[in-house]
Amino acid sequence: MSTSAFVKRPIVGHIALLSSVTLFAANGSVSKSLLISGIDAAQLSQIRVTGAFAILIVLALIFVRKELKLKLNEIPKFLSYGIVGVALVQYLYFVAINRLDIGVALVIEYTAPVLVALWARFGEKDKVKQRVWYALAITILGLSLVTNLWGGFTLDGIGVLAAGLAAISLA
Repeated sequence: MSTSAFVKRPIVGHIALLSSVTLFAANGSVSKSLLISGIDAAQLSQIRVTGAFAILIVLALIFVRKELKLKLNEIPKFLSYGIVGVALVQYLYFVAINRLDIGVALVIEYTAPVLVALWARFGEKDKVKQRVWYALAITILGLSLVTNLWGGFTLDGIGVLAAGLAAISLA
């Protein structure tokens, strides 16, 4: 099935969106419960990343098998992305939510799109449209409202550091 087949069937996108929202909503609470029950952040990261890999490799083998080829020069980038962009983000997120309220950890971690925009603007010297900055501000504000940040919270230095590093890794 080519990617153009997905474009012709928007229901697939709608199902993916609803699934994503549902899983995202459940993720923090389930993860926090598992951490409280005694599973440490490294174990939970390993379970999550391995499970996601197993599911995604099966789906990729079914739907996009021809695109599962890596050139030799792509392997370092592939491994770096897997370690820094996937495994490290998961681990740092779990450390953060283990030490902070989930909402606080998420607000810090989801500054990642702001970091990307800042990198594009100042690192790459690209012009970032004003509407992108507005969208980022609205997103952070919305996440802050949904997570009830004004309800009071305590900060843990290691938790804040882990969430900040998760944001950088995610970016």
